[in-house]
Amino acid sequence: MLSGCHTPSQSDRSEMVVGGNGTSDDLDPKTLRDILAQQNAHQQKMQESLVHAVEKLVEAQRRSPSPRKEMPAKAQDDPTILQQVLAQQNAHQKEMQQMFFAATMGNRLSPEACTKKPTPIVRTHPAIDDDSVSAENDQASVHDEIHYHQPGAPAPAWMSGTSAGSDSLDKVFIKELLAQQNKHQKDMQTAFIEAMERNRGYPCSPSNRASTCESPQQSKPRKLAGFTPKVKIDNSQALSHAKATGQHKVFSWLDWAPPPNSPCYETLHKCFPGALPGQAVHARVRSFLEEERWGFTPENTLFGSSICPDEINNEKGDLVDIMKEFWGECFPLGGIGGAPFVGKTGFKAFSHHVPEDGNIIMLFGPHVAISESGEVGKYLRQGQSSHSTACGACIGAYKACLEKAEKNEDDSDDDEFDECDMQMAWIKSQLEPHVGFIKRQDNPMAALAYQSYEAVKAKTLKIVNTEFGSGNLVLVGGIQINMPAPYEDHFVPLMFEMRRGGEPNVDLMEEWYMRVPRNALDPDASSRTEADMKQEEDQDVALSPNSAKRRQLVNSSKMQHVVFSWLRWAPSLDSPVYAVLHKFFPGALPGRAIHARMRSVLEAQPFGFTAENTIIGTSVCPDEINNEKGDLTDLLKEHWGACFPLGGISGTPFVGKTGFKAFSHHVPDDGNVCVLFGPHVAISETGEIGKYLREGQANHSTACGAVIGAYCACAASAIAPTVAASEFDEHDMQMAWIKKQIHPHVEHIGAQESPMAALAHQSYEMVKSSVLQIVDTSFGCGYLAIVGGVQINMPPPFDDHFLPCMFEVRRRDQAAQDLQWTFTAF
Repeated sequence: MLSGCHTPSQSDRSEMVVGGNGTSDDLDPKTLRDILAQQNAHQQKMQESLVHAVEKLVEAQRRSPSPRKEMPAKAQDDPTILQQVLAQQNAHQKEMQQMFFAATMGNRLSPEACTKKPTPIVRTHPAIDDDSVSAENDQASVHDEIHYHQPGAPAPAWMSGTSAGSDSLDKVFIKELLAQQNKHQKDMQTAFIEAMERNRGYPCSPSNRASTCESPQQSKPRKLAGFTPKVKIDNSQALSHAKATGQHKVFSWLDWAPPPNSPCYETLHKCFPGALPGQAVHARVRSFLEEERWGFTPENTLFGSSICPDEINNEKGDLVDIMKEFWGECFPLGGIGGAPFVGKTGFKAFSHHVPEDGNIIMLFGPHVAISESGEVGKYLRQGQSSHSTACGACIGAYKACLEKAEKNEDDSDDDEFDECDMQMAWIKSQLEPHVGFIKRQDNPMAALAYQSYEAVKAKTLKIVNTEFGSGNLVLVGGIQINMPAPYEDHFVPLMFEMRRGGEPNVDLMEEWYMRVPRNALDPDASSRTEADMKQEEDQDVALSPNSAKRRQLVNSSKMQHVVFSWLRWAPSLDSPVYAVLHKFFPGALPGRAIHARMRSVLEAQPFGFTAENTIIGTSVCPDEINNEKGDLTDLLKEHWGACFPLGGISGTPFVGKTGFKAFSHHVPDDGNVCVLFGPHVAISETGEIGKYLREGQANHSTACGAVIGAYCACAASAIAPTVAASEFDEHDMQMAWIKKQIHPHVEHIGAQESPMAALAHQSYEMVKSSVLQIVDTSFGCGYLAIVGGVQINMPPPFDDHFLPCMFEVRRRDQAAQDLQWTFTAF
């Protein structure tokens, strides 16, 4: 809201109507002059405060150092629009007072009129658009003098004395005229608000944020005090179209978001620009708050959410569920619509549960759905055959208010308020002043979501405080977007702020922006001629170094890694870790990306893998760094269910044929088997392959220790293969077998640029050969999915990566299907 705006209070208006001390039965000309003078003073004071507040806001936005907050051309026209509207308002005000004078004079000259109620003066004010103000008002200044009758000036002749038939003015008549004038004034202010809304358009950019005057008093306290501003929504404006589209393509490639150009995609990014999948929102919040300067941890942080309790907001994998899984149990503060109806008392109770010197994270906002056909406000719920509304409460409240407005029902004293439906009554009171504006938008359901966010945000900011201790309060506000299956629910971040008692608030909205290096895009895309493109098409078949296809793959891969780095899954493109990772293990992906791609293929037809009809087996080294929370094996277990470990040290499936037969016969009837296999190798923060700093240790150790130990033993000895075989030790059978497999390749490995990288690749071949010798499809008519590669242990805080080298689906009596393309960049 604009600060400093003046609106006459209820007591002010009463004084305007009755004049003097409000006790006189009759109004003489002097009292009438005082009433009009007082009304003029209030009018002038209100207009001056509006002008000052708007000009102050515009000037502050122009001076903002942030590129996102530069005033666009449309918003810079605000002072002009304000002048035009207020000039028109002045003209109407003067016209109304002239009508008042004429009616009053007529009343004095006609004794009969003193006993009659005046004929209502009805004037329907047209909608004020940029071009609706008359030409003569275009140059009008808001500071132009308004020539009304002022105190001390000579009174008009008709007011200076008595006239035939009446020595006084009828009080009831004057009250009704002034009440009607006040109502017209209120209508003009509403028109001004609507003009300001239209001037900003919908949806608004971060730099186009503005608001209007908020009345300090309202006759109906359950209603919004005034127009609530639209908010920062176009986070993608920090990126070029190509960069933003690249980010969305990665999300779609991960099966988090709909594919570009689909109806759902188009609606999502047209109506809710800047929307991100829930996992991306959590990753950005977590990566920032876990930085050393803030030090948020699950142990010192309390998590609360104020979102609608609709079950589609609380499903597995939704943002609230993801944050709860990481930060700990959640305190739900919200009711229907997402508003924190627990109030100040509820927040105080919640905040006093915080650990000593700990922190609070509060997620808040309304929700809205988008159907697969791109319809905003519609969601196909599980088990239902037709779409229903989401958010049902907000849409229901909007429709009720709209119906009331269309029937021209006024705000009577018996306006509905049901103690058994208090939350819904509150939502209606917040939306009622804005139904006209919402209805006029291209997509009213999207506009309703933004307006609902404003109501939720306003209520949230009134109940939160930092009195719980010395820790930080982090507010994450936005709009939850329920997406059709199989996509993840999205979230439009509109507020990310950190607060602490006695310190300035810290705006963290910049954390949502992804900066893309130039080398992640095709630098020559705009300069290539049609002939160049034709030549590139001819070269695509061979994938020559200069071919368009190869360049597209390289750039797509870089864009992937930019997004992964932005999510803090992977190191930045300019780090030594990144350089080593993609030089010696090209095609390596974060474990979460591998799992997402596996799911997208296996869960689709014709395979139809589900957690209920699939069993998981892994043949990876049992080293604890391969089985930490968030690692690929952990993700597989979390989604598919319990895991059967087939592997020993180095990742070789030492359970053998017998072990695989036992495992595969645990499959559900007509079910499927999925096997992940491969060795592992580490990369240190300095880019050294084969080294890992384990938790609690001061120095780096080797990984994989077994494979590197076997290689070093073989390299240090000139023993023949027959001698190596004679070293078999039944108390160290697995290590003896590994040495036997590595020994023939020692010389070749040692001659490579990075022997440790070459060792990892050779170890993969060793494990793969063993896996393919023990697996079969005799367990039933289901599918056998085999995913093989090299597990890469990354330094914190990055996710462990996986280099996919094999993805194959087999079925009894059918040819194997090669699905390695699944992991190729989009």
